[in-house]
Amino acid sequence: MDTALEYPDRVSGIVHVCGGISGTDWESTPVEEAETEIVGSRDAIAAKISGPVAHFSYPNGRGASHLNDTVKGIVRRAGFRSAVTSQAGCIQIGADPWSLRRVGVYNRHRDMRSFSLDVERGRLASA
Repeated sequence: MDTALEYPDRVSGIVHVCGGISGTDWESTPVEEAETEIVGSRDAIAAKISGPVAHFSYPNGRGASHLNDTVKGIVRRAGFRSAVTSQAGCIQIGADPWSLRRVGVYNRHRDMRSFSLDVERGRLASA
């Protein structure tokens, strides 16, 4: 398994997500292989944490090659309740649950105020 798999301590309250076993370029991956990767990563994390994995994180999600209708369909059929990209932005009412944007956490976020400001800027920009 590589760094695309995350399984923090279950007691922490952190939601467990997966992003595929190899973090591959989904655009050039055959559908069957992509499905094996996505379902395999879900199952590996579920076994490690002894519980379900409800959310998916697209590897290298900034590129359209990692987020297309085919891959979103695989993620949806694998039983994930949502999936996030690394595309910047805030979630709006009616957003596609399998292509959610998010606000990244960076070194410039020295405290909660600076992070909150970026969240608010993103919300206003997408309104």
